[in-house]
Amino acid sequence: MTKQNVQTVSSPLPMRIIRKMFPLLEKSFPKAAHKLGYKLFFTPLRFKAPSRELPTIEKADKFNAEIAGNSTRFYSWGDKANPLVLLVHGWMGRAGQFYKVVDKLVERQYFVVAFDGPAHGASSGKRTSVPDFAEAIAHVEEKFGKIKFATGHSFGGITILHAIKKGVKIDDIAFIATPTIADDIVEQFQQRINASPATGEYFKQKVLKKYGVTFKSISASEAIKEVELNSLYLVHDDQDKDVNISHARLMVERFPKAATHFTSGLGHTRILRDEDVVDKLISRIDQFRD
Repeated sequence: MTKQNVQTVSSPLPMRIIRKMFPLLEKSFPKAAHKLGYKLFFTPLRFKAPSRELPTIEKADKFNAEIAGNSTRFYSWGDKANPLVLLVHGWMGRAGQFYKVVDKLVERQYFVVAFDGPAHGASSGKRTSVPDFAEAIAHVEEKFGKIKFATGHSFGGITILHAIKKGVKIDDIAFIATPTIADDIVEQFQQRINASPATGEYFKQKVLKKYGVTFKSISASEAIKEVELNSLYLVHDDQDKDVNISHARLMVERFPKAATHFTSGLGHTRILRDEDVVDKLISRIDQFRD
């Protein structure tokens, strides 16, 4: 298990308050703290989109659909007759983070679709989970047809695998900075809210009781054993402080024919707008165009 370096100085104010108060709550009212921790795991914070993302979002065709009881915002760019590329953002992210990828894919004559996941961006809701995102991916296939290629950033990669498990047909996929090791994900969450391992154990048992499966079985490193893929492309930075590069290396063990592009110094989100990363990703998609 790889210990993550969770950044606290630049954390948003609500998270800094939670980090300060959670140990006190856990000490005085452990059961209440454990229940709160479980809810927090599925509750993303929303961040205002920076101005660099707005032109791409403004150019999109937009529509809303009900996903898991939430009004979910979908975006599309380009000609529907072209091959469909789906882009799935990560936890606390939004579709606009792919702005550089979108623009270049449209130039290359692709039809591009993305969405703000439930409880993210312009979509409604307060809490969400992997099955909700997988439902949104299934809606894309239902509305537009065959998804030729799908790219997921961070949490988005996990949800693509689960959509495939549920029957969505996607042959070729790319993961960008996707977490795959279940214990690391739980431990990092504990660090983020300043919780003890007891909260993490409560979370695992709650998932097992509610969903009938272990949290480990939901992880990407386990889910990939249950799907059929033509190809997998892994993009990861060796200085990613949110998701250690060991997560990508484990996926190579699980899927030995995976292609990789490992970078240095881009971190967890800046990697999405790096010109070289974007160009290599599009070249990869071009390989599977027909």
